[in-house]
Amino acid sequence: MRVRTLTDAARFVDRAGIAYVFPDNKVPLPTLWGAVQGNPMRPMDPDEWDWTGPVARTWDLKDALGAKRRAWFGRFVRGKGTLISLDVLPALFRLVGTADAGDVSAEGRGVVERLRSVGPMSTLHLRMSLRLSGPKGGARFGKIMLELYRSLMIANVGVDDTETRWPSAVIGLFEKCYPAALRAAAKLSEEDAFRKLVSKAPPLKPRALESLFGLPRLSAFATMPRG
Repeated sequence: MRVRTLTDAARFVDRAGIAYVFPDNKVPLPTLWGAVQGNPMRPMDPDEWDWTGPVARTWDLKDALGAKRRAWFGRFVRGKGTLISLDVLPALFRLVGTADAGDVSAEGRGVVERLRSVGPMSTLHLRMSLRLSGPKGGARFGKIMLELYRSLMIANVGVDDTETRWPSAVIGLFEKCYPAALRAAAKLSEEDAFRKLVSKAPPLKPRALESLFGLPRLSAFATMPRG
């Protein structure tokens, strides 16, 4: 099925469990861009990275999925744009997530506390609040955000195009934006969470899966039949 609408996109993510927004040849995940083209596993030729109709549609849909809370959207797998279904999200949070800012860097804690105080913020304002300017500041900000994405403390929940030429992502706290997933995660055993994740994981060797998700015990469950 070719993805055309937000409902189509949400159904695609629900089926995939975990998907990239755009292809990465190193990890065989389905992609939203491919689904827009009619084949979720379709590779992307170099000339298709231009601002074409499918790229623009994919860009709008991934933002809408996060804004409408139809999926989690952020930088997770290999630090790239990743979509996670609401069905898989509790299991992944049970295994890698944290609601405790004490487990992250001091600058990461600063971001978390700011989001708790004022609610979702654009990356522009978050970076300004950390006083991270220039190329070095930008690189440091990227590392902080990736740390928070990978621990599922934050999510992209919209865009703000009022102050920049290119829309700025709006970031919200996971605990505020996905409370149902947080509650469901608390009820899952570690074993059940591993089983759910493996059922939707890409077809990689066990050690590769462990590295992909940063979960040393994942290989013990990686020989299970996939859903």
